[in-house]
Amino acid sequence: AQGLGTLIHEIAEQVPDGDRQQMLNLLHERFSRLGLGEGWLAVSERLRAETMIGKLADYVKKSREEGRELLATECSLAARIGRALVKGQMDRLEQDQDGRLVVVDLKTTKNVPTKAELVRNAQLGVYQAAVEAGGAEKALNEMNGPAFGRERVCGGGLLVQLGSSTKGVSVQRQT
Repeated sequence: AQGLGTLIHEIAEQVPDGDRQQMLNLLHERFSRLGLGEGWLAVSERLRAETMIGKLADYVKKSREEGRELLATECSLAARIGRALVKGQMDRLEQDQDGRLVVVDLKTTKNVPTKAELVRNAQLGVYQAAVEAGGAEKALNEMNGPAFGRERVCGGGLLVQLGSSTKGVSVQRQT
């Protein structure tokens, strides 16, 4: 399961525009790296992976329709918040219509947090605080050049459920 999640994240980084066919092609090229062989488990996991790719493509389309712009994938994050040094890597960093930065975490597990668990999702919350503290500046400046003009106001965090059993992509928002 971890290997499959890693593969999906790798493809998401390499095809950030959500081109479904290109992502499926990469999946089919690389799936054998998981070492599942040719049996029922391999067939089951391949179908699960194809479903996740479809959900990822749907998410990217939906984010554009909602007016969000992709700024970075696998974006490094480092910020000092009080005495703590926060470091991490965000799956996606987007900007909403109001210019706020939105932290996006792609989830490939089958388990979806409840509303109560979502509110307490520490990783998403800490990443939002770190973005507001300037933790994504270095990565954004490298991608967009110095003084790229984006504010550090965070517009929330999203858990994009790719591995859940729902038919379509499920997006959970933490503010």
